[in-house]
Amino acid sequence: MTTARILVRPDSQVFSTTGGEVITFDRAGRLYSAFMDGRFYRRGVDGRVVAKYTDDAGVRIRHRLGTTRARRIVERALELAQAVPGAAERDLMRDLEPDAARFREVYAGSVPILPPDVYRSLVLQATIGCAYNACRFCRLYADRPFRVRGADEFARHARDVAAAFGAGLSMRRGIFLGDADALFVEPPRLERFWAVARELPPAGEGFTCFGHPRAGPTRDASEWAALRAAGLRRVYLGIETGHDPLRRRLNKPGTGADTLRLTRALKAAGISVGLIFLLGAGGDALAEDHVRDSGSLVRAAGLDADDFVYLSPLVRPDGRMVKGVAHQETAMREAIGDGPRVAVYDIRAFIY
Repeated sequence: MTTARILVRPDSQVFSTTGGEVITFDRAGRLYSAFMDGRFYRRGVDGRVVAKYTDDAGVRIRHRLGTTRARRIVERALELAQAVPGAAERDLMRDLEPDAARFREVYAGSVPILPPDVYRSLVLQATIGCAYNACRFCRLYADRPFRVRGADEFARHARDVAAAFGAGLSMRRGIFLGDADALFVEPPRLERFWAVARELPPAGEGFTCFGHPRAGPTRDASEWAALRAAGLRRVYLGIETGHDPLRRRLNKPGTGADTLRLTRALKAAGISVGLIFLLGAGGDALAEDHVRDSGSLVRAAGLDADDFVYLSPLVRPDGRMVKGVAHQETAMREAIGDGPRVAVYDIRAFIY
């Protein structure tokens, strides 16, 4: 016989119902996720909701819900949780829109994307937007002009983020300095940003961030060592492909050689890396070149078990993946071989 219950954890509150639904809230009473009717729903702090499930044909579905559908899912999750005996004694947020509006304000609208292993990091925006922002396949930062926060502004931002999360900070693990290119920031200022960030509870052992091969020639070994000593633990690089002609076709600056220089410099300083490749880029015509040169780049980089290689399926504007992704994933894994951890990075599944 199934029993409804509430499980209070150090970082969350979990409500399970007699019907098998599982609803999770953070310690501030903010809805975090819900499993209902065989589907998993994840709510972001900005109010958006992602649905994750497998359809009758065995296809994994990941998509963001429209505003009306998202509101209904949230209302049902709250209704189910509140029906669990003892729920009235828990301080759950019933009206989530003011809370979501507050997060949209402190995060300049939203957190566009994170690597999968840091989905639960506390994001602090050292920069707004992307310094390059011209890749043909990406529109994540199309609505935000790039800029670097000033020192005082960043300190205020960190305080505002912490206040917005409140007790919900306990669900966050580590610090991610966003948005798309924190390495654009000069090392002394980045170190000052981290000095502010490390005062927050999720700081742990250090911070992670996105970077770009452009940073390679502009930093020497002593600067990377200083950043490592200051707290930089991993840098994620959106490489997309090791095949330079395809990089140019994607309007992605830099070359495979630039990537190798930066990756080796980071590894030499004790900073791990996450390399991100775009599955399906170049279509059938360039598939063989894409896989071969991407695998060669990874093997030449000397990655190990502390590093990640993410294979990110190319997604069309309608939310569907391009054809041939599954086959190319298999080929890419074989080309990469042993060493780093390899995982799929489906951007449709992300929500902060």
